[in-house]
Amino acid sequence: MGAGHDVGRHGWVHDDNSLLDATTERDLMVRAHDVLTPLLGARLVGLRSGSVSAYDGDRR
Repeated sequence: MGAGHDVGRHGWVHDDNSLLDATTERDLMVRAHDVLTPLLGARLVGLRSGSVSAYDGDRR
């Protein structure tokens, strides 16, 4: 983006990500990515959970 800024997602909704199963969490991230990427014309480089929840499990 202009002036060297990166764009990251904040998620699709403000669900508590620590309560979502891995498939649902991924589906919501992909949905946000698929909508925002064409609108911005730029690659999204990060994610910050809207719920500020951290997941302790291994999400590969």
